[in-house]
Amino acid sequence: MATHNRRRFVPDAVAAFQRQTLRDSEMIVIDDGTDSIMDLIPPTGRFRYAQPPSRQHFCGLRDIATRFANGRYIAVWDDDDISHPERLAVQVGELERTKMGLCLLSSSIVTREDPPDAWVYTPVDPYKLDNSAVLVNRPGFEWSADGSCYAALRALKAAFVVDLVVVHGRPELLVTRRHDSNTCARPVGEGPDWSKL
Repeated sequence: MATHNRRRFVPDAVAAFQRQTLRDSEMIVIDDGTDSIMDLIPPTGRFRYAQPPSRQHFCGLRDIATRFANGRYIAVWDDDDISHPERLAVQVGELERTKMGLCLLSSSIVTREDPPDAWVYTPVDPYKLDNSAVLVNRPGFEWSADGSCYAALRALKAAFVVDLVVVHGRPELLVTRRHDSNTCARPVGEGPDWSKL
């Protein structure tokens, strides 16, 4: 989990990880914020916390977390999103069943803080859903160095051209939140990809 000065969201992200039914997992927290969240991270073997020496974009933080990871699979875990307890089990199960390298979700629930609202988002291109819907099985995969949201999307598409499985019909597996400090601010709720809840 990459994080930067978003303390108010971290307890929910940590609690969602602790509720995962896939118990053989660890959370790597890479915090480059000025307001350390170390006190919010449980002192157990399933959690590891590190602070890089300098500020980096979220893609760089994800690469650091990947290098720290012991597991075979790498899941993106955004600090402001909430994963359903079955999310990791479902995505890992799909990768093991299909022997693919990347598992995405076809849809997610998107909530907005101000004004409050919620939708199911189902983009035609599942790569556009959200980076936090990503689970990979590929040693050495790295996010794009320039760190933009679209560069991260391009890196995924380039690395997993045909090596992809998509979980359909389970938007509840991921709730993404739109708020005033989103890393990638995108418009919400407009167009055929959006269904109001």
